[in-house]
Amino acid sequence: VFNKIDSSNLTENALNIELIIECIRASQNPQTHYHALLVLGEAARLVPNQVLHQIMTIFTFMGSSLLRHDDVYSFEIISKIIDSIIPILVNDNDKRTIVKVLRVFVDAMLDVPEHRRVKLYKRLLVKLETKKYLYMFLLLVFETHVFRSGGQKVPVDKGKDLR
Repeated sequence: VFNKIDSSNLTENALNIELIIECIRASQNPQTHYHALLVLGEAARLVPNQVLHQIMTIFTFMGSSLLRHDDVYSFEIISKIIDSIIPILVNDNDKRTIVKVLRVFVDAMLDVPEHRRVKLYKRLLVKLETKKYLYMFLLLVFETHVFRSGGQKVPVDKGKDLR
């Protein structure tokens, strides 16, 4: 279906990404999760900004609701999201997009269970080329820590590229 869609005529709101995420939430069937992730991967290629805005929702759900499943299972689901969607979102190597992706993961850091954080964020940084973007990740973590410890909300400057 996605191969037959003409992406030049596709508007940003043409696909209902929230509905796909609702399928993941509503079902406990691993096959449904797998197929919904495949759809998200294809949707990320067509409407990357829409998928990027929903990634935090996906990770919050994975961190809280899938804990009733085996840790290996929930980690595999999250890993598939990173492996399939992140490369599509950062395909153009635009630093602003990479900062947006990293910010989503940094904001969701406390939602990810502690025992899975290192593996998850290592996998993310490997997908993003660690040597190129580790400094951005660390800057965002420090920025978030400073603003959260001060009781302030982290300001999001969409034009900032963290050079």
